[in-house]
Amino acid sequence: MPKRRHSTLAEAWAEALLFTAHTAYHDDGGCFTDLLRRQVVVVDDWTVISQPTRAMAAYDEFLVAIIIRRTDGAEITKAMWKQEKPGMKEVETLFLQSYSDIRVRLGDTRPIGSLETVAQIRSPLTLEKGLLKMKFEIRMPNGHDCGSCWHPYRLMAWMGKPCEWVDDKGELIENLNEFIEDQL
Repeated sequence: MPKRRHSTLAEAWAEALLFTAHTAYHDDGGCFTDLLRRQVVVVDDWTVISQPTRAMAAYDEFLVAIIIRRTDGAEITKAMWKQEKPGMKEVETLFLQSYSDIRVRLGDTRPIGSLETVAQIRSPLTLEKGLLKMKFEIRMPNGHDCGSCWHPYRLMAWMGKPCEWVDDKGELIENLNEFIEDQL
């Protein structure tokens, strides 16, 4: 059996960050119902849950909760989380590099800020009662960087996921500006 190149908790964290990049509100009359649905992704021994907060359902705050738990129901310990942090840090770096690359290609060279800023994290990842939890604000048009949603292509490549912004060699496509304009 081939050796894994990264931990499954890091992969679960990558899925959680994908939720932050891909979850967007478009005022088209039907998507808010989709945002109110719970989404679940299983990554080997880990389950990643994305679900709206009660405040979001009441239109008070547009916050989504992320919960990462073990699929076997066992608690995540502080020691386990500490052991996995280097892999999780790699995920965060790839996420931020992807964002920076896109901004530079669009001519915006200002510093991008922290993971919390880019992922719009309002309550950082914490260990609570054996679960990892965080909350993020959904991306909304008119007022948030990158418009609505975006593809952290470096992270997606690390995860083995396809991305339309990458050519067959894994490089960011040359006509990215045109591609982004077509997506908005």
